[in-house]
Amino acid sequence: MAGYSIRKMNWVRNPSAYESMVSWREKRKNFQEKYEANLANVVSALQTAWVDAGYNIGQIAANRAIKRIQEEAKAKQEKLQAQLAAENTRPYQPTYSKITESGSVELAGGTKVDLNSNTLTMSNGTVIDLTTGLKKVDVTV
Repeated sequence: MAGYSIRKMNWVRNPSAYESMVSWREKRKNFQEKYEANLANVVSALQTAWVDAGYNIGQIAANRAIKRIQEEAKAKQEKLQAQLAAENTRPYQPTYSKITESGSVELAGGTKVDLNSNTLTMSNGTVIDLTTGLKKVDVTV
């Protein structure tokens, strides 16, 4: 048996050139569709990552701006509170008042106001008590 060889039985025929070309086109078409689907997925993932990064950068910038505005408002508020506290410790100085710090003034018509003794002395000499609104009468016996 050493000299005998087993012959092949070609029961499956080789495809024709046309069949080979059609088969190649189908394989190429399937590969191209798979490639385009994978490419679309990658592009979608990259776009999502880009949008997310842009959104997150916007959020960070907005948060920093809000924090900066809050700090500026707080500083301004503290400055105004300090200014108000300083104004509250000063005695009130009326702008248009003719009364001096001594508490008395003489008006143009000759009337005198004395806040220390709570009296109003008219130009004719009549004295009125400012707390009661009545004329003061000096009675000596």
